[in-house]
Amino acid sequence: MILKYGCASQKLGIDKIVEGPKMKSLKPILISFVIFILLSGSTHAQVTDVWMRTDADAAGVYIWYGGASKMGGLNLAHEFIYYIASNEVEFEIGPVFNLLDNRLSVIPMLGNLTNMSTGITSYLLPQLYFYFNSGKTYAEIWHIYYHGIAADTYGANIYYGRYIFKFALTDNLSIGPEIEPFVEFADDANGDMIGISSMLAGVVAGFPYGENNTLDVFLGIDTKADNAVRARLTFIRHF
Repeated sequence: MILKYGCASQKLGIDKIVEGPKMKSLKPILISFVIFILLSGSTHAQVTDVWMRTDADAAGVYIWYGGASKMGGLNLAHEFIYYIASNEVEFEIGPVFNLLDNRLSVIPMLGNLTNMSTGITSYLLPQLYFYFNSGKTYAEIWHIYYHGIAADTYGANIYYGRYIFKFALTDNLSIGPEIEPFVEFADDANGDMIGISSMLAGVVAGFPYGENNTLDVFLGIDTKADNAVRARLTFIRHF
């Protein structure tokens, strides 16, 4: 399983291959796909904030597609993420609450992660996101809990956070710190909880890259892995 940074299944030693997908295991991703089609297909006239995103880092390349749909008076955000290296798909959905004259967005979401090679849904993903934009100051905070539900992930629960703060220096450059904790609630070989197994700390810079496009570059070190250098390139397109 690849997180939005790094490969959790490799960190946990979960690399068992199960032969052949089972329809029962595929149900969660099929249900997610149907929900996505209903939201972005039959209500296409009400879909807003459509975007696509590509990330590339040490774990490989992963592609995002998402938007928001009006359901009565409720604004729902929904997205798919395809992790190329592990052939996994993540779907998540949740309400959007805009506060402080739309400068702050709070988005609780629920998702799942399914391996398309095995058909097994390995994790349920309760999440909470905060986005703040005042023009000169931008903050983005992720809280993601990976709750293992498959035979190989049961009890191997994970917390992943991403804390980004960027400050506009010019119209063409924003820069600031980024921190990404990775906490494993599984036990190690001695029966002790692993705890924080990765802690990235570094700098992220953002650039406009044509109309409605943004390019972010992150460079940091993993303070829990002998200060190994980590980098990420993110391209976001808004339609």
